[in-house]
Amino acid sequence: MKMSYFDYESERSIIAAMLESEESLIEASATMRTEDFYEPRHQAMFDILASLYAQAIKPTYLEMLKEGHKRGTFSKPEDREYAKQTIGFHVSATQLPYWLKNVKDKARLRKMRKDFIRLAEEMKNPVVDVDKLVQDATEVIMRLTIDNAEKIESGAELVQTGKQVIEERISNKGKLQGIPTGIGKLNRLTGGWKAGDLIIVAAESGKGKTAFAQNFISIACFGSDTPTLYINSEMSRQQVILRFASMISGVNNDLIKFGEISGEQKRQIFDSLDFVEKSPFYHYHSPSLNLQKVLSAIRKMHVQKGVQLVILDYIGRLDRTDKNSKEWEEVYQIVKALKTLAGELGMAVMVLAQLNDDGTLQVAKRMKNESDIYIKLLPMSSEEQTEASQKARENGWRMNPNYWIFVEKNRDGQADVLVPALFKKEVLRVIDVANV
Repeated sequence: MKMSYFDYESERSIIAAMLESEESLIEASATMRTEDFYEPRHQAMFDILASLYAQAIKPTYLEMLKEGHKRGTFSKPEDREYAKQTIGFHVSATQLPYWLKNVKDKARLRKMRKDFIRLAEEMKNPVVDVDKLVQDATEVIMRLTIDNAEKIESGAELVQTGKQVIEERISNKGKLQGIPTGIGKLNRLTGGWKAGDLIIVAAESGKGKTAFAQNFISIACFGSDTPTLYINSEMSRQQVILRFASMISGVNNDLIKFGEISGEQKRQIFDSLDFVEKSPFYHYHSPSLNLQKVLSAIRKMHVQKGVQLVILDYIGRLDRTDKNSKEWEEVYQIVKALKTLAGELGMAVMVLAQLNDDGTLQVAKRMKNESDIYIKLLPMSSEEQTEASQKARENGWRMNPNYWIFVEKNRDGQADVLVPALFKKEVLRVIDVANV
């Protein structure tokens, strides 16, 4: 039986699925490359749909035709008719993973065939260098077995990378490597939230997880224009924006909640909301979040808005997708998936988690192993506050702290460090008391 190096039906099914649903569009765009398609018309349609989506334009058939017309893609009537028929091509989104794998496998077969034909031609050479030929064949197999995103590097390549990074650090001496945290000592310890980082921020219920996360958003996004996606399953849209209003304006949160504000306070609040309005801040709220929704939202906002920081509030609220698995297993897999995505897309991902009364992580203790930075938010005891107030006077701190930001794990720096901070609950602000 003759081997086929392409599959028209699977290719066309992928294009049809991309036109039919946003979820399929996101998955296909993240998985496929234009050259994975064999049929030129499929290559053109895939490239157009992915390009439209990256521009936040809904990739309908008409938009595809308009963009194709600009590129000269659908100049022939038969090409336009083929594109039109593709819309009605019967597809089931549940089969998309099968089509994606099938087309990717066919693309690998074509590459393999091309390389083996080249090697076969070299074998005909009467003075062939057998050792070199074997090495070439080995490299061909290696390229096929190792994912495109992976690479086995030599020591020389790593050294070159190291030298380049050191030169960059020297030229940027004093500048933060990552996204600012808003806390000077935390910046010094972590270098900021860096691309590829998975940061877990944990606290007991009602002890400020969301307030701390929203302060991080305020610094990173409203203050430094870092494109940020905030995913939350607990609060309504109204609650989210009113909390930001209190935090930025300094007007008591309860006064805003009950509408007990003066005309001057109203002006302060509206002025403060200008920072949110003009910032690259994006909010995704869903009362029934699951891992697939989270990953799709992150990929979408990365493609369309260049998001560099994602905050998930909080992991304990995500719906379980496999009722047969244990809860800790599912949460652990969610964290692993987010860590992988952070590295793949080159962004920082912060996950909020809940602590038990004994200070351990709820559900999945192994989450800490996957994190690059693991932080606990700990209210100070009365004795600790007294000692901290004395230290504040001795060191000339601006204010007396009442919270510890405990950096328990820090992959790139010192760990087990307590960072003092002031949490002003009435305005939901976290203040850097030491101002390091």
